[in-house]
Amino acid sequence: MSGATTEDQQRTNDLRAAFLDSHNKAKCPDAVALPYYFIESFDTADQGELLLHIDSTINNIIWDDGPYSSVTPLSRMALGVLDDLADDHPDLIRVIAATENGQRSSSVDLDDLKHERGPTGMLRD
Repeated sequence: MSGATTEDQQRTNDLRAAFLDSHNKAKCPDAVALPYYFIESFDTADQGELLLHIDSTINNIIWDDGPYSSVTPLSRMALGVLDDLADDHPDLIRVIAATENGQRSSSVDLDDLKHERGPTGMLRD
């Protein structure tokens, strides 16, 4: 997180805490269910963005049902986090999920989330 300000770090910490709280008040990503178990850390990105560092083994998982089944695992991860946080954090406009080894990344924004929620505003099954 080179160049991150104290304010950036606090914002990231707040988003991390809100995400974990939305998952039965978990204390760390290891305490949440799949697929979020693969989140290694949260990091500061540009204004309005959150960067997720994801364990590279996520690419070995194939999901074929449920919300976001038509998107890649990294996109699914980013969409899920954005869905959990967007309503209570209107300044969050994009979530980027990247594997720790840097080989893959995916970015989703509020338009992507709106599309996945559909006309009802709820996640599609």
